Amino acid sequence: MANLNRLRHLREQHNLSQRALAEALGAYDNEEFDPKRISVYETGKAEPDIETLDKLAHFFGVTVDYLIGRETTVFPKPEDSDLCLWAFGKRVRQCRTEKNISAKELSLEIGISQTYLLLIEAGKKIPKLETAIKILNALGASADAAFMDSLVSGYTVRSHYLEIRMAALRPEKQKFMLDMIESMIEKLEEDQGIKKASD
Repeated sequence: MANLNRLRHLREQHNLSQRALAEALGAYDNEEFDPKRISVYETGKAEPDIETLDKLAHFFGVTVDYLIGRETTVFPKPEDSDLCLWAFGKRVRQCRTEKNISAKELSLEIGISQTYLLLIEAGKKIPKLETAIKILNALGASADAAFMDSLVSGYTVRSHYLEIRMAALRPEKQKFMLDMIESMIEKLEEDQGIKKASD
């Protein structure tokens, strides 16, 4: 039986749930793809057929040999790009799921294939500006929110977004996060030779 322990790693690396990956695979040939199949592949209870292996390898941009553990070399995307595409896709998916819109519904509304939308959400495809605008308009999302991980001006939006998420945590978790953030800021200030305002 093929060893597919890399499948889960790849899926999590692309911030995809089993359901989202199943939707993407099903969109290749407009068929339903049961998320339970992803689970049984990841746990080794069953192995995919050749066609499914090929789809998985193509989707993640790896070889079938890499996927089944015969090859160890994978060429990751450079992380130093100014435009953080995987984060843009993550924000699109996050907004879509928060609004309970399926990938199929959104793709039909904006006139692109479901596969293409899921590839954008996985950070594997770069949408044209026109397509990005259609996606954001259909979701009622701001460009600042979608690009908050890439734009310096988006840092304020991201800070506010994280503040809202932190406010939803239990008080002891909020204190933990604030203490951790304060400690990190102090370390960065120390590294940069900045004196604390209280000194």
